Amino acid sequence: MFTDQEWAKLTAGEPVHFELRLKRPFSTDETLDGENVSGDTVVLAAAYAEKSEAGTVKGVLGCLTDISRQKWAEGFQARRTDEAIELKRQQENFMDMTSHEARNPLSAITLCAESILTTLKELLDTDEDIIHVAKDTVETHHEGAEIIMACAQHQKRIIDDVLTLSKLDSGLLVICRIEVQPVETIKQALNMFSSELIKSDIRLDYETLPTYLALNIDWVRLDSGRLLQVLINLLTNAIKFTASSATREIVVSLGASLDRPTNFSEGVKYLVNPNTKDPASPRADDEVYLTIAVKDTGRGITPDEMKGLFQRFQQASPKTHIKYGGSGLGLFISRELASRQGGQIGVASESGRGSTFAFYVMAQRCGQPTAHDPDHNAISKVDPRKRSKASILTAAATAEEEMQSHVTHELASRKAGELEDLATTELHLLVVEDNIVNQKVMSKQLERAGYIVAVANHGYEALEHVRKSRFADSTNGLPLHIVLCDVEMPVLDGLGFVRLIREMEAKGSLNEHIPVIAVTANARAEQQAAALEAGMDSVVTKPFRMLELLPELERVRKLHAP
Repeated sequence: MFTDQEWAKLTAGEPVHFELRLKRPFSTDETLDGENVSGDTVVLAAAYAEKSEAGTVKGVLGCLTDISRQKWAEGFQARRTDEAIELKRQQENFMDMTSHEARNPLSAITLCAESILTTLKELLDTDEDIIHVAKDTVETHHEGAEIIMACAQHQKRIIDDVLTLSKLDSGLLVICRIEVQPVETIKQALNMFSSELIKSDIRLDYETLPTYLALNIDWVRLDSGRLLQVLINLLTNAIKFTASSATREIVVSLGASLDRPTNFSEGVKYLVNPNTKDPASPRADDEVYLTIAVKDTGRGITPDEMKGLFQRFQQASPKTHIKYGGSGLGLFISRELASRQGGQIGVASESGRGSTFAFYVMAQRCGQPTAHDPDHNAISKVDPRKRSKASILTAAATAEEEMQSHVTHELASRKAGELEDLATTELHLLVVEDNIVNQKVMSKQLERAGYIVAVANHGYEALEHVRKSRFADSTNGLPLHIVLCDVEMPVLDGLGFVRLIREMEAKGSLNEHIPVIAVTANARAEQQAAALEAGMDSVVTKPFRMLELLPELERVRKLHAP
């Protein structure tokens, strides 16, 4: 045993010191940061042997010191340190996602504006009073203007999430109740998504449930802005996850009850709200609970993914951000906003079968305001019975390209000839980008600068292109000189792609070093260092100017030229 070993050392004349954990518990009435100061009793033992003139041990001197409080403090500090590290990790992930989501649309906005400004400058470089513009030019810039609008809306959602989180953390978020008509308020919000639904070919239906009609509700007092913020978050997610499904349908429904809801008809179970009042407490005569549900036919959520929902800085899974984007704040904020309005949120889902998100809020019945304020979002008094179920939008048009993107900037006041001087003719580029708009916009700008461009949707498609290129077959391979690669992609991301490329080079499967430039919205120094460590030759951070990208392309190409 340990004590026998230490005693043997003492009798041999060696000094000893060690800690002992006793069976007796250590406890106090003190608390620190809500944690009780208690734990195991720990003593520090120290002893040395007193020797005679002959060198034999004639006695042992020692002492015991109670260090239970010190050991508890060390454990407390370690726990707080771990919590701080975890919080820092979550905040860094949040900043990475937010930065990525903000920079991507900013890049698309600046690049589309650059294209429009360049064309206008070329058109204005004529002395003619009347300028003729080709129809395809107008269509291209019309599409560019639509991209700018869609990206601006995406950025606004990110900014709104960050501002709302800041208000929640600082205790400055105030619930302001006004008189509204819930049916009209919700329908007006749904109309905001008209163009997005058409582009994604999604059918959206609205339904007023019998539970709402039975209570004959018209005007109520609630915070319509916060109510719509939750609804818009849920509807934005539904569109995002339904856009790639074979069946693309979303149903938004409005119900009501006099008692606090405990579940929803679609199998939704609401989260527990510790701030709600006791169900046994008397209910006010004008009190009513409004329930709003968003049901989609998207990919659904697995049981493991369910565990991460509604948590701060978290999405259903790490792949969710890579494939669908977002800050990981929407559902957390929705939960908090529902809770602040006396309600809660819940979900029912099955992988591959779609999801139903539902939330409820507490409201008070009221009469129509005498002097109606248009900010109440109720334009005219309607009879909900006449509009209990209406198809808000059936998308008949072919789905257009998705309007969320990433990439570059600014020819603006420069002529296209200045860019062409920077590019060497007959140089072949491979653009690896999962976003269709990015592929299209970036390819056009590079082709305009004199490059020949091929595209791949993700890392594995890029690998197939490389295997068919001159780097794998110097005699009959496809011409290729340099690769521009996004980092955040589904299937195989940019870092995974470049690692496989460098492994192939090391094994001799490729006959030359392939120059690969990372084009990414990941702006932190650690992220750029990770890209270089993975095998990237250079990193270009979004948003960037085309006049900055082209010299970098030439620099990297010449650096690795044979």
